Order: sequence, then C-alpha cells, then structure tokens
Amino acid sequence: MELKDDTDFLLASHRAANRDEIAIATDVFNLELRPKQIEIIKEFFSKAADGKPMYEECMLVCGKKGGKTFLIAVMNLILIYKLILIENFFKHFKIIPQDVFLLNTCAGKNQSRDVYLNQVKGIVTLSPFLQMFKSGATADDIKFKIPNTESNLILKAQSSRSISSLGYLCFSVTFDELAWFHDTNNRITSKDAYDALFPNIKPFEGWGYSFILSSPSDNSSWFYSHYNFSKGSKRKLVKQYATWEMNPNITRESLAEEFRRDPDKATMDWAGKFIEAIGGAFTPEAIDGSLKLDIRDVSVGDKRLRVLSLDPGLKHDAYSLAMGFSDINHRVHIDYVHDWQGTRNDPVRISDVEKHIRYLKEKYPNINKIVLDQRYSASTIQRLGAEGLPIFETFFDGGYKQKMYQTFKEKINMGEVLLPRHEKVRNELIALRRKGSGANIRYEAPTTGLTTHDDMADAIANCIYQLNLLDLEGAGGTDDFALDGKVTHYESETEKKERIAKMPEKEKQRLKEQEAKKGEEQKKALKKIDDDGGFAVG
Repeated sequence: MELKDDTDFLLASHRAANRDEIAIATDVFNLELRPKQIEIIKEFFSKAADGKPMYEECMLVCGKKGGKTFLIAVMNLILIYKLILIENFFKHFKIIPQDVFLLNTCAGKNQSRDVYLNQVKGIVTLSPFLQMFKSGATADDIKFKIPNTESNLILKAQSSRSISSLGYLCFSVTFDELAWFHDTNNRITSKDAYDALFPNIKPFEGWGYSFILSSPSDNSSWFYSHYNFSKGSKRKLVKQYATWEMNPNITRESLAEEFRRDPDKATMDWAGKFIEAIGGAFTPEAIDGSLKLDIRDVSVGDKRLRVLSLDPGLKHDAYSLAMGFSDINHRVHIDYVHDWQGTRNDPVRISDVEKHIRYLKEKYPNINKIVLDQRYSASTIQRLGAEGLPIFETFFDGGYKQKMYQTFKEKINMGEVLLPRHEKVRNELIALRRKGSGANIRYEAPTTGLTTHDDMADAIANCIYQLNLLDLEGAGGTDDFALDGKVTHYESETEKKERIAKMPEKEKQRLKEQEAKKGEEQKKALKKIDDDGGFAVG
C-alpha cells in the first residue's frame, strides 16, 4: 500500500509540474540538448486548436553523425513520460486494455537494437522517474508499466524486414534511415515498410506520432517524393539540416577531404541534400587531370608487381585490357591499355586476346593477377589457367562493379590515379553515367551518342580496384579475396592423377559425379554463347 501511495504521489507531483517537452528532457531525463535539438522538439510538439498534436509526422532529413538517433530516442521517451502521466489511460483514448508499442524500425535489426535502443536504455539510467516505471527489458525492447493496469508501454526495435509488428497498436512509429530500407535482394522497400506500419498509429485518432529520420538519397526515389509531399502537408513537419548544423562538434571544413573524395556521397552523407538520380560518374576535370601517361612500350618489360584486367564487350564487338601498378605513395599508374575491335558478324578473336596476355606475362613476370569475369570469359579462364597463368576470377555483378567504381572515383578525385593519354579511355570515362545512389548505384555507358561502350572503363576500374586491394594487403597475400573473386591454381594432369589415386573409393565416385555435372554445365554455357553469336576462337 505504501508503494502505491508513493507512486500516486510521484505521478501527482509530476502532473502538477506540467513540464513542457524541453523541461522533461532536461529536468526529468537530466539531459543537455543542442540548439537544433531544442528547436525541433519545440516545433514538433506544437498543439493544434483542439489540443491534439499539430503535426502527425516529423521528417528529419540530415547528414550522418548529426545526432538524429539520439533526438528520436529523446522524443519517444518524452512520449513515454507523458503517457505514464495520463490518468485512466485506456479510457482516455477509448481503447481496450492491451500493450502499446512505440516502434523503431531500421534497415537492420542490429542497428535498431544496438544504436537506437542502447541510447534509449542509456537515457533511462539517467532518469529516476523512468526507472520507477520500467517493468522489464530484453535485447529488443524496454517496457514501462502503465499505472493502475496490467499493460505496458513497449519501446521496441526491429528490422525493416520484420512482419511481426503489422498488427501492433502503436502510439508512435519511427522509421530510422527510411531512404535506405531494402530487402535481401537489395530492392528498396521504403514505401512498403511505411505503408505497412504508418496505419498502426491511427487507432489513437490524431494523438499518435510518426517519426522519419534519414540521410537523403537521390531525387528519383520514393523517399524523395514523400519528402516533397510532406513539405506541402499541414500535418507533417519537415526539417532538413547538414551535419554541421545539427552537431557543432563537426565543421564543414573538417569534411573537406570527404567532399573531394566523393562529392555525390558527401552531399548526401554530410550536407544532408538529395542528389540527381543520373549524372556523370566522373567530372571531365578529374579525368583530364589524370591523363598524364604515355602508352607504355610493352616490349620493354619490368619487374613491378602488376595487375592485368580484361573486359569483353557484351555485344562481342570489343575487348579491352588495362595493366597497371601502384607506387610507394599508393598512386595507381595505368600505363598500358589495349583494345580489340570487331563487329557482330566479325567478332573479336579470343585467340588474339589470349596471345597478347601470354606475351605480357612473359615480358612482365610479376603480373600478380590476370582478372577475368567468370561468366563471359569461361573458356579463356580454362585455357590460360591450365597453362599456369595467375588467373583471378571475379563475378562481375552490380555489387562488385559498385565497389570497384567507388574505389576508382575516390582515388581519381584525390589525385591518386594516373591514366594514359588515350582517346578511348577519355571518351568512355567522360561518357560513363552514374544512376541511382547508395547501395543501388549503377555505372553504365550511354545507350545513344558517340560513345556507347564501357568495356575500357570497366577494365581500368577493375585494375585500379584490384591494385588497391593488393595495397591494403601490403602488396602480398592474393589468395584471400573471397568476396571479390578467387585466385585459381590449375594442377597438372600428373598431380591430379596422384591426388585422386590417394582418395577413398567413395570420394573418387563423388569427384567423378562432380566432374560429369561440371562438364554438362560447361557445354550448356558454351552452347549459349554460340547461340548468342559468341566470340570466335581461332
């Protein structure tokens, strides 16, 4: 009885204090807020003439490290505090007694749990009031008792891929980094998640809240269209700030290198601004500033550690090669390029390409990797690998291509790439388009105009990327790049027979079945290439 009396007295004293939202954060939670955080909290919790919230949704578009997650944690705990103070909670909102959620949804569950929920739990430790009503916590949530009921207010963290929360009764829904929600196939799911969870606050008939916080994406995204719609809505508050406006500990000047290294990425990540969905992959100034080398006379070899990268044109009318090395200052020198031109009816002869690769390996014995795509160069990989050349297979999908161009872009913008004065090199790199943003960037040649190929651009980008990996590994250890490809060693027939002879009979049978299956797959792949009008091999 004494405990209940103490709780009733505590609630009565806090109701009588009638603190505004800033006083709740500073006096009850014992927090210090930055000027922009105070401004946003004051504006978002404004009241309409009927006493209900003026804004149903707060959208904060901001650069990273601006304190977005901390701010939303504070705002949700302000709601927890205010809800605890309501007398006859369920009667007040005209709903049946049940647990009520304040839901935080993030692109990844770990981020939602380890960043947002940890900040929530940290703030709770600073507040004796919140600790008094805390009724439990797990890795995924923290619960607060609704006075005089058996129900709880539950601050819950979840992944954007979760569907378990669709039927939850929510007083608030938070979409953390909404612009970057995606599924396991890397498909953007921002709209799907928003459409599924936003209605969860509707049973509170205008008292519930939606919080959106995110760094921006590009101007073709659903997130951008929702941002534009929200700016014209009286029920939605939109705030947009650069990192340095939200966080005085980070200055624009301190980010100079980030903006030079990748202006588009820095514009989103730090300036908090949307970028154009389609733009040039590189600036003409960056390309022209890097064209400083003459094409190397490959008859004069050297013993530098080198990478050789090749890329076939998908229409079978071109094949490009780039060779380079890194110097002691980590600058990449692409000092030799070569291209073969053909037509659909008279395609490039792969025998000519392979002959040139053998010649280069003879002249440059320290070529560490000969980088080829395993889908479009299967026969070349098989033949040259069997000869003992250091073939390095890659799977040239969108994720790999994005990584290699990100490396290329950063290094060229920092003046760390030297390219040959070569017309095809310049034309392809200047014409190359960037489409999309974040994890969905694609790099493609234009479909119309004077330059519609990107095989030389791809060969150079791949060479730079692999040289950078060697640099990061101290110019050694080329066996362990499982994410980006694999170094292939082909044993001799004698070695193979000796290895098989030592196997148990069961293992021999399994190997025989594997090789038969692989043979069938190779036949199908080669037939498909032939059916598509594939490369001529002579």
